[in-house]
Amino acid sequence: GFAGNVYCTFATRDLAAIMLEDSAQIQVADAAYISKKHKKKGLPPVEPLYLPEDAESAVRQFVSLGYERPIPVANGVTLTFRDAGHILGSAQVILDIDEGGTKRRLLFSGDIGRGDHAILRDPQPVEDVDVLLVESTYGNREHTAQSGLSDEVEALLAGTLNNGGKVIIPAFSVGRTQLLVYTLHQLVDAGRLPDFPIYVDSPLSVNATEVFRLHSECFNSDIYTFLREKENPFGMDNLTYIRKASESIKL
Repeated sequence: GFAGNVYCTFATRDLAAIMLEDSAQIQVADAAYISKKHKKKGLPPVEPLYLPEDAESAVRQFVSLGYERPIPVANGVTLTFRDAGHILGSAQVILDIDEGGTKRRLLFSGDIGRGDHAILRDPQPVEDVDVLLVESTYGNREHTAQSGLSDEVEALLAGTLNNGGKVIIPAFSVGRTQLLVYTLHQLVDAGRLPDFPIYVDSPLSVNATEVFRLHSECFNSDIYTFLREKENPFGMDNLTYIRKASESIKL
């Protein structure tokens, strides 16, 4: 029932639009399947949590902002987004609050990127914070460096491909798929892997990749250079994106 503004970055808005719709479609299908089972047992049907039209309505409430573009959102409260470097469009939320002349800065963030990402910019520090609220699932864990990803992918794929085998890689539709495609593009382009056919078999992954292409403002300098020189980091002659169920079945 919330009818107010939902503030987010431009990339978050575009990703949320396709992900909310995809989630709604899955919920409708799951509810229909469970209701069919319930009917056989004399149980009442179940309803999806929300419908595709609910997702569409929610997206209309989104107000998109660029990074480092302060905007008043309430009396005495100014909102600024700063890059969190986690996924495309992720942001740390800075709230500068002025209560009767007393000024404080509150910083909220979900996941924060590790830095040295192949596609995204590093998370940006925030200065002069008075109150910090932050997601901390991995707060006590030392993550390995991400810089060796290309070497790991090459080592995993080279032997199988050179022996005529096939490799299946499950990957999240948002973030991981694009990272893998870009890494494979670099490896094939450098001659470190043979020119083999690559298929991305997921409508959501395909749609998410289109969103990535639209938001180079989130890219780091390396992929931005690749974008200028090679045109499309997420496209190459040996890469096929699959949208239709019939094509997926054929594959």
